[in-house]
Amino acid sequence: MGKRGKGSSLRQGPLNVSNVQWGKAKDKKEPLISGTTLLMTLCGLFGLMMLGLFFLVEDAVPPQAEMPDQPEPEPEKPVREKYVFQYLFSSVIEGDKALEMIKGQTEEDGNTALIVVVMDDTADGAKTKNWKRWERIAKSIHTKQLFQRYEEPELPKVLRIDCSSEGSKELCGQLRESHPGVPALYFKDSKARNFGMNTKSDKKIMEELFDRMQPAVRYIEEIDDIVDFMDGTEEPIKIFLFGDDKEGNFEAAADNMREWAKFAKNRKPSVASHFDVENTPEIVMYRDFEPSRVVFEGERTIENITSFVLNNQLPLLGEYTQKTAVRYYRKQYMSGGSKSMVAINLDPSDEESSALMEAATEIAKEEENEFIFTYVDALVGSGYAKNLGMESYPMVSVIGKDKPSPTTKEVDPTDPRGSIMAAIEAFKAPPEEEEIDDDEYYYDEGEYEDEEGDVYGDDSAEGDDNDQEDAADADEEDAADQEAGDDQEAADAEVEESTPEEPEEAPETSEDREEL
Repeated sequence: MGKRGKGSSLRQGPLNVSNVQWGKAKDKKEPLISGTTLLMTLCGLFGLMMLGLFFLVEDAVPPQAEMPDQPEPEPEKPVREKYVFQYLFSSVIEGDKALEMIKGQTEEDGNTALIVVVMDDTADGAKTKNWKRWERIAKSIHTKQLFQRYEEPELPKVLRIDCSSEGSKELCGQLRESHPGVPALYFKDSKARNFGMNTKSDKKIMEELFDRMQPAVRYIEEIDDIVDFMDGTEEPIKIFLFGDDKEGNFEAAADNMREWAKFAKNRKPSVASHFDVENTPEIVMYRDFEPSRVVFEGERTIENITSFVLNNQLPLLGEYTQKTAVRYYRKQYMSGGSKSMVAINLDPSDEESSALMEAATEIAKEEENEFIFTYVDALVGSGYAKNLGMESYPMVSVIGKDKPSPTTKEVDPTDPRGSIMAAIEAFKAPPEEEEIDDDEYYYDEGEYEDEEGDVYGDDSAEGDDNDQEDAADADEEDAADQEAGDDQEAADAEVEESTPEEPEEAPETSEDREEL
């Protein structure tokens, strides 16, 4: 078709469908957030904020006038009743009734339970701390697991004795005389016994009471257990009986020597032969120093067995250490004898100490019946040396039971034997009496004042004449007294020659002290 001319008609003729061309329609882009959506979102947030302000924000409190500070009231403490200590597990008893209970321990129908006697004096408002402590111990005996397997009659009885009462003074006097300084004793088989030296706490006291309730001699069945008993280090002294104790002397002696050793037995011949014991019964001691195995010889009486245990506790010349100190104390003060102790402070590494040890060993053999010998290592045991009275070394100290202070002497390295013997002789020598100077009892010439304030002197001639007359009279009296004294001394000498000497009293034994 050609161009239309100006003014030509705009009308077209019919469409030719065959010449129509179809194309793609363009996509219409919509906006990400429309105005309606944004408006609704803002309205929702605004509504949510208003709800939060309505429900969550508290109303403002109107300002109030400040009130003056008032002190806070103190809390009231509840009224407590005054505490009164109650004795529920121990009983106070008179001395005569306590003696009846003690004697009943050895009677056929009597109660063999241990009896603990606790002495105290309530006169003049004295404190009874000792009673209160033993009330706590008595409560523990009834409540602790250690004694749970025993019935009530078998438990130890704690008796409180008021020594200020008339009915208990005699018993307290006897116990305090035989066991001075001991506030509490326990009785077994009607004999008073002290608690051990190391028994100080309540726990140790209960353990010792429990141990006293057990048999003194332990029966060991197996050989391995017997070996453990012999080689144990807890107890330095062990006594073992191979065979039967038909007379009961071994068990009786063991009951009296619990603090000194541990005791056990086995009656089987096969066990005895395993330990090279041919003849039974036989008592053997095992100890922690050489010879470590000692066989008992002699008749098996209570006295002989007790003496065997006591006499083999220590070596001839042993070291004084923490482990052996208790044994030396027992040997000197609790064995019933009157032995004194000779202690030597030395340095074992020093060459001169060998000669000193040889001399001490020889003297120990000679004086074995009268003295106990020991030595202290000056390098590691300086504290023990000071307790024994030795400040330096080499030095020897002799300590006696009845001496207020030890006798010490430095050791001469060139003559160690002479130094030790000199200390022993000085210890044996009687104490020197102090000489009193008569001149100090005369007054100086001139005036003096007596206790009442009167003044005396030689100011007047009359006083001089009186003094001369008094002196002449005194001379005549002194001469007469001298003649009478000479006659009396001659008569006393004749009486002393004709009067035999009194025998010395026998030393007190441990059994005498144990009796009431």
